[in-house]
Amino acid sequence: MRDITAQQRVEEESCENERMMNRTQEMAHLGSWELDVVNNRLTWSDEVYRIFGLQPQQFEATYAAFLQAVHPDDRAAVDAAYSGSLRESRDTYEVKHRIVRRSDDQVRVVYEKCEHLRDESGHILRSLGMVQDITEREQTEEKLRQLSLAVDQSPASVVMTDLAGNIEYINPKFSQLTGYRPEEVIGKNPRALKSGLTPRETYAQLWRTIRAGREWHGEFINRKKNGELYHEDARISPIVNPEGRITHYLAVKEDITERKNIERMKNEFVSMVSHELRTPLTSIRGALGLIAGGVMGEIPAQAKELIAIANQDCERLVRLVNDILDIQKLECGKMVFDFRPLDLGALVAAALEANRGYAEQYGVRFVLTEKLDRVLVNGDRDRLLQVMANLLSNAAKFSPRHSMVTISLSGPGAMVRVAVSDCGPGIPVEFRARIFQKFAQADSSESRQKGGSGLGLSISKELIEKHGGQLGFYSETDRGTTFYFDLPRLDFR
Repeated sequence: MRDITAQQRVEEESCENERMMNRTQEMAHLGSWELDVVNNRLTWSDEVYRIFGLQPQQFEATYAAFLQAVHPDDRAAVDAAYSGSLRESRDTYEVKHRIVRRSDDQVRVVYEKCEHLRDESGHILRSLGMVQDITEREQTEEKLRQLSLAVDQSPASVVMTDLAGNIEYINPKFSQLTGYRPEEVIGKNPRALKSGLTPRETYAQLWRTIRAGREWHGEFINRKKNGELYHEDARISPIVNPEGRITHYLAVKEDITERKNIERMKNEFVSMVSHELRTPLTSIRGALGLIAGGVMGEIPAQAKELIAIANQDCERLVRLVNDILDIQKLECGKMVFDFRPLDLGALVAAALEANRGYAEQYGVRFVLTEKLDRVLVNGDRDRLLQVMANLLSNAAKFSPRHSMVTISLSGPGAMVRVAVSDCGPGIPVEFRARIFQKFAQADSSESRQKGGSGLGLSISKELIEKHGGQLGFYSETDRGTTFYFDLPRLDFR
């Protein structure tokens, strides 16, 4: 009785071990097989059947049947690996190849390793092997290869550092740009590139941003190995592991030196031309004003009309020159602002009075429909009046005669909004995305006839953003357009 019980226990343990082995093979996508060379009988574990998508009753269990399950393009290579090991009396071989999984016709990649067992005379009796489905691993490795190739061939320089900022990787473009070879910078801090011309606050802001887990975008003025200065546009991001912990920092940087030089030359040219135009325009405007005022005596009616046209065109040219100079100052960061507490309601009222001439010229009325008592903002009075002049003149130009342009102040929260609404044709849908671009104008002939440089809205947007606010619009075809700007309130509690 004891012998039977012991035998049952051994059988149960054997079955349990087999179940555990099958489960382990399934989890690892790794199966085992055995080929009885003498009798040409092939035995597969359950996981091998799963890998090949076959049922035992579907499989002839011979070496030839196994080859039929191999991808047609790989059969010769697999057979050559096995036959070669026999012919060359090698005890092992390994091969990576594709199969066509029978259950769904999906192409999979497997790795196989085989070991031959021989008798005393050296003849092979059995071949023992393992097969592992490595499809996902191969796909991941291929993606990594493609990514590595893309980084290596990137036109931007790529740098990866540890948490202390020490360099762990650079791509070839970094070496090409800076002149530093990998062995000269790996393990070192990028401070070797510092020129001393990038503000210290830039670096402080950079570290605050990336340590908080956010991407930083900015510019550096760096120095190459040969001492030459260059400008870089940089995006630096934290690399986060699956647990959400920052492990590295990745910098992708573009050399913008040539672009900066072109911008500098353009700004210098624009500034020179604008200043050269300003002086004669001032003289012409003054002379026309004197003539129109009768200093030279009475002038004929036809001549008066021509002088009025010339005076209008001269004023338009002066505004264009001033706009170009403003754009140039904004781009160079040279525009000076005189920020101080302002009553925005009083400023809007002053703007309406100062621009009433536009309303009369285009036959419209400016009406303040909504206002707030004493709303304080931190602003530059002249620049905010400039924004209001741009919005009011545009609204007047594009409104039908005898219509009303409404102006409102609203905002019970931390921001106050000034809105200017017209009853015009609305902004063409295709033009809305580029309305704030420099020199942007709608393509319709009506819009062209209204005149303007296409700089006013671009300047206004920049000015409002310098005030910590936003400028936007909404428009409906044939229903009109509303331009608005939001500014932070000083008196918000």
